[in-house]
Amino acid sequence: MPPFSCTPLGEQALLMQFEQKIDAAVLRRIMAMEQLIQTHLPKGIRELIPAYASLAVLFEDEHWTYRKLAEAMLDLGKLIPEAIRHLPKGRTHEIPVQYGGRNGPDLTTVAQKLKLTEDEIVERHIRRTYLVYMLGFLPGFVYLGKPDPALHLPRREKPRLKVPAGSIAIAAEQTGIYTLESPGGWHIIGRTTQNLFNTPQASNKKKKPEEAENRSPSLLRRGDWVKFVALSQATT
Repeated sequence: MPPFSCTPLGEQALLMQFEQKIDAAVLRRIMAMEQLIQTHLPKGIRELIPAYASLAVLFEDEHWTYRKLAEAMLDLGKLIPEAIRHLPKGRTHEIPVQYGGRNGPDLTTVAQKLKLTEDEIVERHIRRTYLVYMLGFLPGFVYLGKPDPALHLPRREKPRLKVPAGSIAIAAEQTGIYTLESPGGWHIIGRTTQNLFNTPQASNKKKKPEEAENRSPSLLRRGDWVKFVALSQATT
């Protein structure tokens, strides 16, 4: 049986729900399913919207009914194990970070709440290599998992109205990167000056039309890996 269930999501969308957890194996199944849909069912599919443990499929009702599409999804789901074997290997990105101070205004508070020193917070944060699970809630925002369990804590009680672009944050079982300035409720422990996201206009500038059309504004993609490096340790 396919490792997901299908439910209606409005009149022209279907929601595929996988095992409800942040997990690398679940991510691979979702990515494999996306490739299968794009390869075998390109007609009448308007958009695919992935999340941690689900995949929304927006369709055109002149091509599909919910019932027929659900049947097609379940049939394709049987091919997931083989499709996983052909997924591209994610790239690894080393991102330099300045922790604490004005770049990480929550580091002191986080250390107090978790009963660790600031140096221990930084050491535990840079120790792991993080998988890119998805991009959202604003253009290019990077959801990464999973931090050291000792760094798990709820979001801030009072969100900030303005979080600078490049801010590195933690919340619950996640760490993330604010690629654009925005409001936010995660704990900011550091910041990178590396440019991780360009607007489509900036990304496509000076590109040939065919290159510009296919260029992603985000440096990071789902399935990539991120290694944070304390700025004093970063290589040039």
